[in-house]
Amino acid sequence: MTVLAKDLELKPMEMTTSAELSQSKDDADQGAFMKWVNKCYGLFIVVGGFSISISLLNITKYIYVTYHFKHPMWMTGSHMVASYLVAAI
Repeated sequence: MTVLAKDLELKPMEMTTSAELSQSKDDADQGAFMKWVNKCYGLFIVVGGFSISISLLNITKYIYVTYHFKHPMWMTGSHMVASYLVAAI
């Protein structure tokens, strides 16, 4: 397929100032920074959740082993009620 010069549509070029160019670069930098912040926030939430879960498991095991705790259902139930109350606040 051959394209002829008469088939091309020419439009006038829009002029942009240096201020507009630097503003668009700042907007792009800010967008990249916000993506980085969101990724770090997500990583913080995941690592925090794992840390809390592991800590609760180790504390529960420590209580069972050290104090020979005989009521695991009571501990689990009270933990569930406390979690519900804290989440409701």
